[in-house]
Amino acid sequence: MLVAARQVLGELESAARDLREMRDGHARHVRFTAQCSTTFQWLPPVVRAFRERHPEAEIRIAAVPDDAPVPALLAGLVDVALVTKPDREMDRVSLTRAFEDEMVAVVPAGHPWSGRAHVTAEDFAGTHLVLYDGYDQNRIPSTPLPIPHGARPGRITVMPVITDLLIEMVAAGQGITVLPNWVAAPYLVSHGLSTVRLGPEGLPRTWYIATRREPRSAHLEAFVEELTTRLHIR
Repeated sequence: MLVAARQVLGELESAARDLREMRDGHARHVRFTAQCSTTFQWLPPVVRAFRERHPEAEIRIAAVPDDAPVPALLAGLVDVALVTKPDREMDRVSLTRAFEDEMVAVVPAGHPWSGRAHVTAEDFAGTHLVLYDGYDQNRIPSTPLPIPHGARPGRITVMPVITDLLIEMVAAGQGITVLPNWVAAPYLVSHGLSTVRLGPEGLPRTWYIATRREPRSAHLEAFVEELTTRLHIR
């Protein structure tokens, strides 16, 4: 009942805010969030194309608690969410397939894994794994580690969600990390790093554009269309 009450209160607050903005003539906006994303170099072209279609509209980038955009979407705190992690309320929202990426190990160029076609779960034995703190296994519920099933690193260090910090740790030989292939790519040459596939089949992920199951406004529909058309990261 407490969870339901919080959701209802969130929806009422969102509705009241929307009414105020409609009264003041500022209702044309889209509130957007992306799950576990620290790199937004793909977003400006989407926003520019959207603004060409709806110059009067505004895109607002929102941060949501606990990296949980689906509850925020259902509560009316955001209008569009880019999601990849499963959520128990995922069946309550509308999902549009966006793109696929792949999680890869990131190691120094001179690391024993560098140049290998892939690594296995057994290769992780004794390694020092450095990850975003979203993977902190002391959280309840915890997020599964982005490594092959059965892998048991010797040590896991979690750090703030700052990609540059993880990259500098790896470049300094202070551990290995796991990142999406497109997030790691810009750092490979500048920091002397290599990426390695996790398992012979890799660890692919599918991303979806999530919205509430209700009629979309014209500007919301246009923003979803631009995301669907322009997200070709892999």
